[in-house]
Amino acid sequence: MAKRILNKSNCRFMCPSLQGTITAAQLRPTFNDGNGTALTQQTTLTGNGICSILTAAAQGAPTPCTLKMMSSWISGLELQKKINGIPLLNEDAKMPCPVGSIITVQKPLMPIVSLNIDMPPLNNRVEKDSTLSESNNTSDESTSQTEKSSVSEEKDTKTQDKNIDSPEKEDISEPQEDEQPEKEESPEKCLCSYGSCDKPEECPYMQAKSTIDTQGAAKKLRNNSKTKETEYDEYSRKMMDKYNVLWNNQAHHLISINAAYCKYPELVKLGNYFGYDINCEENCCFLPCWEKGDGYGDKTSHYKKAQAYEVMKVSGMQWHVGQHEYPISISDAIKEKYPELKTIECYNQIINKDLKEFSAACDKQFKGKCLEENYEEHRRWFIERMNMLSGKIEKHLDLFRGNPKNSYPYFVSAEALRYAYEVPRSGKVILIYPTTTQWIVRRYRYTNYLKDDDIQLNLLATQALAFAENHRDETIKKLILFCENVSCFLIVDEKNIFKLPFSYQVRCQYIDKEESEKVESHFSAMLVRQADDEQDGYISPKAMAVKRLKECGLL
Repeated sequence: MAKRILNKSNCRFMCPSLQGTITAAQLRPTFNDGNGTALTQQTTLTGNGICSILTAAAQGAPTPCTLKMMSSWISGLELQKKINGIPLLNEDAKMPCPVGSIITVQKPLMPIVSLNIDMPPLNNRVEKDSTLSESNNTSDESTSQTEKSSVSEEKDTKTQDKNIDSPEKEDISEPQEDEQPEKEESPEKCLCSYGSCDKPEECPYMQAKSTIDTQGAAKKLRNNSKTKETEYDEYSRKMMDKYNVLWNNQAHHLISINAAYCKYPELVKLGNYFGYDINCEENCCFLPCWEKGDGYGDKTSHYKKAQAYEVMKVSGMQWHVGQHEYPISISDAIKEKYPELKTIECYNQIINKDLKEFSAACDKQFKGKCLEENYEEHRRWFIERMNMLSGKIEKHLDLFRGNPKNSYPYFVSAEALRYAYEVPRSGKVILIYPTTTQWIVRRYRYTNYLKDDDIQLNLLATQALAFAENHRDETIKKLILFCENVSCFLIVDEKNIFKLPFSYQVRCQYIDKEESEKVESHFSAMLVRQADDEQDGYISPKAMAVKRLKECGLL
């Protein structure tokens, strides 16, 4: 005789060690056979009451049951009767509890029509002679009788299907290749009292999705943030006019979507349930950038850095470029000078830590509560704290305008981090450019102090080299002595005609004439690279000259 299939209406579970009740909750997917929700291997049990085993261990102190949403079934699985590949439970279902007792079905089952629909296995649904009753303990004769009964019941079932949801409507068959099954929500993403809920399948929170559509998120963010965009545009135009520098803007998600928010499905589910929009204006901050349409994407790394540093200096805002998951490569010398950099992480890693803490706070806030009760209070709490997190991040980004280091640890790009810590405040640099008959070599003291509006290049000395004399030993020696221990050379020569006669400790960058008005920014980019590459530490002017003279065979 076939075992009766369990549903939430026809069975009760019992534990010999429990003075109380056990609640069954069927995780999705669900199937209603007209008598209740059919229970599957994914059914979870939660105990409510006093456990005699734990009470005895506590020397008589009444101790509550510790059974919470467990689904470790050890028997009673209908391996041939499944919903979306998940076995149904029959009346022999058993589960061990955490302290060693065995939970079973209380018999006899309640006297309602059982689910004796013989559903063939999914991979054999086209076979008409499939029989799903257990056959290990039945004779061939009884099996034959069961088959005949199954055929008769199947006809009755088809008639009933006109009034109840049929298995086909409940999508118990495998989806076709061109169909995408709806993703089922899992209670692991629920932070409420789901385990003790009487009607979890009807709960709007349970039905809320734990995913969001990220298509066109940047456009949505911009459309939702017109007030901030207007404020940004007014300030940017003022700074562009003052310094004759142009740049574009990017609507930046303070809390990243795919790289952060969507990694916490429990938060996304709460957000969908409470009506929170990750593309809201509270989560937006406009930052300067360049776009590929301006030719920015075709430029070399040096040009990109130079433009980024120029705009950050002029605007006082962090440079937005690419993703916010970037490698951090900071020299040990810089880390020793600024100890906070020894443990700094990229922007998205920090945002993920913030969201992890917030997820824990949500778990504590909503644990054991029904979110439908006091909905507005719960909704206000969640949205306010999401906005508070966005506001905290935005405040750090705004502090970049006063002192870039004050944005720590929130730097949206590697260039913003480098600008804050790695652009030297002072150093010597050399600029070389041609006139009609000679090369002009100028040695500057580069300074980049916060109190100054602009990067300063204070001229220290100038030397002129006639084109015809560049190769002479006397000219080469004179140039080496003039350059002292400078290693940063910026050459205005788009054809790369001028060549330094020595290569020891030389970092050289060629630019075209149009860029010669932005030499300060180019030097900033070069000095950052120098800080990254610096391995030998300080070399005196005399020691540097000796090294270079030997290299050229002049000593």
